[in-house]
Amino acid sequence: MKATIQGFLAILGLTFAAQVAAQATFYENERFTGRSLTATEQVPSFQRYGFNSNTSSAVVVGERWEVCQQGDFNGRCTVLRPGSYPSLAAMGLNDRISSARLLSPNARIDDDRYAPLAAAAVVPQVTFYERERFDGRSFIATGQVVNFQRQGFRDRAASAVVVGERWEVCNDNRFRGACVVLRPGRYPSLAAMGLSGRISSVRAIAPNERIADNRDAPAPVAAQVTFFERESFSGRSFATGEAVVNLQRAGFNERASSAVVVGEPWEVCTDTRFRGNCMVLRPGRYASLAAMGLNDRVSSLRAIDPSDRTADNRYAPIPVAAQVTFFEREGFSGRSFATEEAVVNLQRAGFNERASSAVVVGAPWEVCTDTRSRGNCMVLRPGRYASLAAMGLNDRISSVRAIDPRDHTADNRYAPLPVPVYDNRRRSGERLFDANVTSARAVLATPGQRCWVEREQLPQAQSNANVPAALAGALIGGILGHQVGGGSGKDIATVGGVIAGAALGAQVGRDNPAATQDVQRCENVPGGAQPAFWDVSYSFRGVEHRVQMTSAPGATIVVNDQGEPRQ
Repeated sequence: MKATIQGFLAILGLTFAAQVAAQATFYENERFTGRSLTATEQVPSFQRYGFNSNTSSAVVVGERWEVCQQGDFNGRCTVLRPGSYPSLAAMGLNDRISSARLLSPNARIDDDRYAPLAAAAVVPQVTFYERERFDGRSFIATGQVVNFQRQGFRDRAASAVVVGERWEVCNDNRFRGACVVLRPGRYPSLAAMGLSGRISSVRAIAPNERIADNRDAPAPVAAQVTFFERESFSGRSFATGEAVVNLQRAGFNERASSAVVVGEPWEVCTDTRFRGNCMVLRPGRYASLAAMGLNDRVSSLRAIDPSDRTADNRYAPIPVAAQVTFFEREGFSGRSFATEEAVVNLQRAGFNERASSAVVVGAPWEVCTDTRSRGNCMVLRPGRYASLAAMGLNDRISSVRAIDPRDHTADNRYAPLPVPVYDNRRRSGERLFDANVTSARAVLATPGQRCWVEREQLPQAQSNANVPAALAGALIGGILGHQVGGGSGKDIATVGGVIAGAALGAQVGRDNPAATQDVQRCENVPGGAQPAFWDVSYSFRGVEHRVQMTSAPGATIVVNDQGEPRQ
């Protein structure tokens, strides 16, 4: 295949010198990645070069090009003006181009045949930032820079935005030392590729210049947001990397209940054309949009340019980081191991084949019985798994990784539904307050019994069974659960931790009654002289809250600006 494409390029190279600058480069993947095909004259059939219906992005140089969905310039044809097209999906051309040809400069083209203006029809450039996530002082390069010292930016770059073409960055001047090629896109951190605070020279790479694969930096982070119809990243979804002035056209107006933001902050608004109540979502996972008043209300959205200054009061609360915590024994007891990163071999963490229970927060996690995500693998959704034995994973887990909510996962790969989890961890940059405790009541365990709730799947006919109330567990941070306005009818969500019995209304999870129910389990224990938990009420900004804790509270409880408990 490679030889065929190279032969094609050699043939196309025999063009008139006057047209050498006019060319189109087609890429197999979006954002100018994957295999590429460069043409300097007409291509009646991409099939001949193994590139038929394979194009997802393109760079057009010098003159306009006509691209068609069938061979010999037939079918639906679109004209691409000079510029960079990181995605052809919006114009209906993704993986559909079969022929292409250079247009004469004086050819007359109807307006409706043109593709939207190229997103990067500007001069190729790279912007470096002094701090990660495009913060601090910046420096823009539009041509080669042999020594950053002259711009006062030597060994200062910590993040970068690349536009139009690939750029080679080197840690010594005059393109010497360790060099890496950055493709068009956003790099919120250069640390992972060993470039943070080390770049001394930079130059643009010509579109047809061949670069060894081992010189390419990891793929840049594409700015994208994915909305889900229900909380916790479930139900129908809609993803976009472009601004949307009206979600009605996408059939997703006022439907979003959770979101995943990648690459850059996104502004989401309750009215069309970025009007109404607008809020900025930073990169991360938002299991619920309700707390910020956006549930089923988002109507328009757009990415925020890294160089734009955004007032602090426009940002949504810091999103929850995905995390899984394993416990050595059932019921969340014994030694524990927590991670927010993929672990290819738990042997290195001293926790191989030791997990008997787990708490999952923020996103689903895939756990496997062999290293490197091999063997018997199962997906654990956010929640509390008091025992991994029922799913055949007790003392067998060897590797683990978070699952992107946008990835499609077959139903048979999911573990049984867990007990819901309430995450009371502090978020980075979150403001905290002391809320006054108004009452505290010790609740004793039933003498002779310890009870808890396990969720199990049932046939459709049994889905409405009434289940006795039972305690769902104690928390890692000492909080069992939280509800607003004591007695308001809102469910108390539970957080993972050490199981310790007592009664709690088993209403959690009723939004999926067709598939599951909560079942009470009990075991005999010594009598209830000690409190099983404390039922605590507190007031914050005029609203009454309730929380259940594993120990007696003090005069105050630490909460965030929504009144949610924090440890």
